[in-house]
Amino acid sequence: MTDFREFYRPGENCTTPWVDVHMWLIHTSELTISVLGLALNCIISLLTHRAAPIPYAQRRQLCGLSLNYALIGAIQLSRNIFLLFSLREPCLPETNTATCKLQEFPLVFCYIHGGILACIISTQMKKKYKESKRPVPYTWMCSIWQTLTVCICIAITFVFTAFDNESGPTRRMEQCSILLAIRNYQMVFILITLLILLHAIAVLYIVLYVSTHSTDCDKKTILSFCVRDVIIVETVGWHLGLLISGFAVAYRTIWQDTCLECVYLALELFFVFIPILISFAHPILLIWFVFPIRDSAVRIFPWMAAILPEYALVPPPAPTQRKSAIPSRKTRRASKKEQEKTTKFIEVKPVEV
Repeated sequence: MTDFREFYRPGENCTTPWVDVHMWLIHTSELTISVLGLALNCIISLLTHRAAPIPYAQRRQLCGLSLNYALIGAIQLSRNIFLLFSLREPCLPETNTATCKLQEFPLVFCYIHGGILACIISTQMKKKYKESKRPVPYTWMCSIWQTLTVCICIAITFVFTAFDNESGPTRRMEQCSILLAIRNYQMVFILITLLILLHAIAVLYIVLYVSTHSTDCDKKTILSFCVRDVIIVETVGWHLGLLISGFAVAYRTIWQDTCLECVYLALELFFVFIPILISFAHPILLIWFVFPIRDSAVRIFPWMAAILPEYALVPPPAPTQRKSAIPSRKTRRASKKEQEKTTKFIEVKPVEV
């Protein structure tokens, strides 16, 4: 039986960044959060099927976003399991730029697909859909528009991975990161800017819509308020991670002879760990803010009623008083004279003895 160690030359000098305590603490945390995020997002996608009275079209997009975050958790789970098995082989995690792009292709797809779905969900709040009080059949959860969105995201991902200019021999990498594997640094900053713009557009659109319809108290406006809170919290996390990742890549681009381990650590924390945290927090935010999904969760898991706060729908505004209902000056004088006549008529004088 061939030993896997024979594929590596005994004299090859391999770095061992994985045996550091802080790195393994980060990867152990990623492994735990990935498992929880994968399980919670699969459960929340099932709860969204029964989230009445959200229309079918909006339920499909919310389920798609939850499944996208579940896929992020699955990708990071498999990655960290591989790193655990490669603990005894320091050369095993090393790769080159070509294989790193192939390895990071699903992750880049999930990041782009999640940003586009956030934009679609925010724009759906403006449209008028028919409310549905029944569970969505599982066969209806995939539509032509969702398939077209997936194809567009795959095409955009190919631009940043397969069509990158790989001139010269592939560069060896101690740790795989798509932001360092792309040879053209302009494409790196275009990728980061694209992800930032997608989440920013989603927040701006839904905030403007909610601010212009703040006086309405129908179910559609209440749902817009709920989804706005979820998108705002997630966008803050995405922007924080993407901005600091961009600063780390810029630092690496300007100063070539720099602390490469520090750049790896920054990218691991802000480009990988924060999206895993967002994928874990996404189902919790949906249950906490979106009332129909909360009702669906309480119906299936009654013990959650003791944890989740109670809520009541906002009462409708009081009707404004019409001008015709306000009595005029002539009407007030006439009613006052009639009141005086009635008072004189019913007045009783005392009898003189």
